[in-house]
Formats: sequence, C-alpha cells, structure tokens
Amino acid sequence: MKHLLQIVPHVPGNFDGVGDYALNLARHLASDHAVQTTFAVPEGRAAGAVAGFAIAAFGPHKTDLASLADGQDATVLHYVNYGYQTRGIPLWLPRLVAALRSALPGKFVTVFHELYATGPFWGSAFWLTPLQKRIAAKVAWNSDSCLVSSEPSAGQLRQLFDRAAIGVQPVPSSFGEPVLSISQFQTRSPHRWAICGGSVLLERSLRSFATILSSLPLAFRPRELLLLGGRSNPTLAGFAASLGGVRVTYLPEVSVEHASELLITCSFGWLDYFTHGGVPLPVILKSSSFASFCAHGVIPVFPQGGTKITISEDTLPGPYFVEGVNAALPSPAESAHVAREIYEWYHRRAALPLLSKRIAAAIA
Repeated sequence: MKHLLQIVPHVPGNFDGVGDYALNLARHLASDHAVQTTFAVPEGRAAGAVAGFAIAAFGPHKTDLASLADGQDATVLHYVNYGYQTRGIPLWLPRLVAALRSALPGKFVTVFHELYATGPFWGSAFWLTPLQKRIAAKVAWNSDSCLVSSEPSAGQLRQLFDRAAIGVQPVPSSFGEPVLSISQFQTRSPHRWAICGGSVLLERSLRSFATILSSLPLAFRPRELLLLGGRSNPTLAGFAASLGGVRVTYLPEVSVEHASELLITCSFGWLDYFTHGGVPLPVILKSSSFASFCAHGVIPVFPQGGTKITISEDTLPGPYFVEGVNAALPSPAESAHVAREIYEWYHRRAALPLLSKRIAAAIA
C-alpha cells in the first residue's frame, strides 16, 4: 500500500468544501488504488483522526519535517491561500513545500482550489494580489504537477509559471454521485428547485433568488424550494420563511445521503456563486455546489449568462440563467433530456473516481 500525505488547511469533515474534497479523495484512493492518506493540518487545528484517517500537525515555522514525512511516499497539497492565512498571504507555505520536496522521496502534487484573489481597489485583495500571485507561483515551481478545476484557472496558472505541468479536473460533488435511470429525469416536477452549499453561499443565493421569482416563466415558477447544507443560520431561516408563495424546506448540516435523496427530486438549482463580475463562468467548476447539481441531473441556473462550460471540447448544456426580466431556460419538453445530458457530462468529466484516478497516476 502506498502512503500519501494530504496537506489541508482544516481538519476535514466539518462542512468545509476543501475538507470534503480531500476526505472524499482519501476514501476513493484507499478503496480504488490502495493509497492510504494521512492528513497534515496546521497546529492548533488538528485533533485525533477523522473517518479512520490519521491527522498530523505541523507549524508554519517547523524546520524538522522528519516526523511529518516519516513513512509517506508522496504529498498532495490543497492550496487555498485564505485557508492558511487570513489575508491570503501564507508566506511560509513555499518554504514548507520546498522542505517537504527534500524530505519526501515521492511526487509532490498541488491541487489549486484557488490561485489568488481579485477585487476593487478599496479592498485588501486588490493590493495583496501581486504577493498572492508570487506565493502561488513559488508553490507551483516546487510541485511535480498541479491540478486546477477549469481551463480559465489553467490559463492563469500558466501566466504565473509557464513551465508548470497542469491538469484540469473539475471539483466533484460533495453530496454524492447517485446512479440514475432515464425515468428518474422524466418524473421530476419543474416547480421543485434547490439551493445548496455553505451558509454564505446559501444566503447570497436565496436573496438573489427572491428577486427573480416573478421573472420565471410560469412553467418553471417554484412552488417548492430546498435549502441544503451549511450550518444553522437563524437569519437565513427567517428570510426563507418570508418567501411568499414558495414552500421552503431548510436543512442545514444535512447528511450526504439525505441531501442526495432530495436532490434527485429537483429539476432546477439556483446558484449565485460569484461575488463580483468579470469572472469567466467556467470557473464555476471549482464549486462543489455546482457539481452536486450536475451529479444529480439538476439543471443549474445562474443570475447571469456567460461563456459555455467546456472540458476538452466536451460542452455542458447551457448555460441557463435568469437576469432581470430575461430568462434563458430549456423548454418544458427539453428539460428531462437536458437534465440527463448534464448528469452524463458530469460522470464523463467530473466524477470522483476520475479525480482519484488522476491523483493516483500523478503520485505513482
């Protein structure tokens, strides 16, 4: 059995997108590729074990990496700069990567969940972006290979370090990957919608969803809305209760199994993911909420249009959106077929077994 060190910003299993990604990856690597994971977490954030996987603590200034590297054959770093430092500038991380490269005999792979932040000039992200870019470039330089979730992200990484070996693999669903029959797409109500994700994404999406209800064609106008995920939020629950004409079911901290059972009954999913304009729509492939919709054949609907979402010239149907009084949605006759195409695209391009196979090959 091969032993893999997965470096993560927080202990997995706490309703955290990156943590869910790493934990699901660890499970599939163990079951499908005989690769056993140890999670390495910054000191102060580590405790015991999770789901049968050991947890090791490390400090940003730790120079003796012998105990961290002991018995490990390869390393996967989950890079999310704000996860390791509150302003997105973990200056110590490139040094740790370089030291681990020397201490470990095997491959070092970095999964870039994000590269750097952008924003208006009055925010700190605007002024810190150059430093964030330098840190990401140093990490890429010290990595044998890098993984990003979309073609636009691959282009950004090539601009930072043009010699990086880059693979593109969308983020998989955090709410399971059910096997569905054709009939399960044909029997769904077009009036049953869903919003899923963390607490912040749920609230932002719900507030924008309330503004577009009257713009939706009657054939798709929601009568039921499922809010799935995040932590319990009284503000969100109160706002959901005020959504006139729509029966809202709010299930925070829902189990993967229950969320999956509910998602396969929904026709559409509303997703207000981007906090500012100008981001190419294919970057949505970094969202586990988007992936969860696709994995269940739920048609994602956005608050704005954008370019086609494509991986290796394989294009997802859509994009579908409701922006002001303009709505671009499939016709009632097309909906079941579109939902099935989305589901099949996900399993060709984004499913968790594809990710674990790619990582297993990268560390071989």
